[in-house]
Amino acid sequence: MNFLEKLNSDIKTAMKEKEKDQLEALRYLKSLFIKNSTDSKPIEDSLIPINHVKKLKDSLSLYPDTSPQQ
Repeated sequence: MNFLEKLNSDIKTAMKEKEKDQLEALRYLKSLFIKNSTDSKPIEDSLIPINHVKKLKDSLSLYPDTSPQQ
């Protein structure tokens, strides 16, 4: 079972159990996989979540701890 199939299965489960936060996160992750598949230079599926976490950490490090946006 590849990542996208597993995501679809997890999305169905979250829908049945009415887990809104989990469903939102899974749908966002699925959108990253779809976006990657349409890119001109797609990366390996296992690297998609890792790259996204790195981008989030970099974005968070740009804001100081006392920033009103946190």
